[in-house]
Amino acid sequence: MQIERIAQWLQRMPRSAITRLECTLGQATLRVVLPAVAAPRTPATTTTVCASGFGVFHPLHPLQPQLGAQVGRQVQAGEALGFIEVCGILTALPAPAAGTVTALCAAAGQWVQYGQALVQLELRA
Repeated sequence: MQIERIAQWLQRMPRSAITRLECTLGQATLRVVLPAVAAPRTPATTTTVCASGFGVFHPLHPLQPQLGAQVGRQVQAGEALGFIEVCGILTALPAPAAGTVTALCAAAGQWVQYGQALVQLELRA
């Protein structure tokens, strides 16, 4: 094998699907193994859950704090991401799909209006 030809193959390896190269000439063997490259991560899809009406935003239920949104919490479609209180009545904000809460866009106890961003959700593929 000519050294120039081996050099060409080595240059092409990172840009191709070839991860192993072995050349034998007489009793001499050259073996090259490239490390496995992790598959590129697909960009996450996010969505913003907005207020369905005017009222006071509560990210957690006042009597059942396990219900509602906390950053990092994983939720299923339909689970409560928070609540809007009007005249003492709480209305749940359902998750549109399964995902992870990445941000709260409104503070607890804040007055919100229709269409205002409340919760950022990273959707699961």
